[in-house]
Amino acid sequence: MYKSCYNNIYWNRLEIRVFYTTNGVSLREVNPAYTSQVCPERSYVHKDNRNGDRFKCRDCGMVGDANLLAAKTVLSRLEEKEITLYTPYKKVKEILIRRYLEKKASAQTSGRSNSLDHYG
Repeated sequence: MYKSCYNNIYWNRLEIRVFYTTNGVSLREVNPAYTSQVCPERSYVHKDNRNGDRFKCRDCGMVGDANLLAAKTVLSRLEEKEITLYTPYKKVKEILIRRYLEKKASAQTSGRSNSLDHYG
């Protein structure tokens, strides 16, 4: 059964690539790691940020449609230099946490700490 499911996924991806290629649309893949769990405002990543179709950041309280916010994160990854398609998911999480902590430090030096305190 596993092999059958894998083959279906492979052929579906191949069909999508052929469709886009023959219709003049370029297809680019991005690393999907944590795209549905990361806050687009603060880079705070936590599995509880997403609950079904609802997204609520546990850090800043940002609320939105989880799929829409994940799609925006995917879109931002098109221009991403540090997180590539083949960056391991654990490394992606390290990068996101580092970015969050950098934003936290920046907010503290400018006097805008405002709940940036989850990882440090």
